[in-house]
Amino acid sequence: MRVHDVREYLPEGPNGIFVLGGFVSELIICFSALYDLIHAVPATAEFRFTADGFERFLQEITAGDFGEGNCVLKLTKDIRSQFAFYGDDHAKAAEDAADLLKDPSCH
Repeated sequence: MRVHDVREYLPEGPNGIFVLGGFVSELIICFSALYDLIHAVPATAEFRFTADGFERFLQEITAGDFGEGNCVLKLTKDIRSQFAFYGDDHAKAAEDAADLLKDPSCH
């Protein structure tokens, strides 16, 4: 799936992940600082970013003042209706949506 770092999201654009306002640059800055810290401080030399740690990092960086629409995931079809029956079980819906998004046919 392609990632597009754009100034303005246009729905008629290609499929992919659209991020606004230099979000990708912010991630690069964060990871560069983390890389520098790991190599500068011997106590952090064995640091490993696990999948769970990376997920928590993304949850924290997008919480709070992260504006709606700063990141748009455009798929080939609308998958929201497949998760309507979950009701308030957002964790289960998110887990199943993540599994569905692993399928390249919906990108």
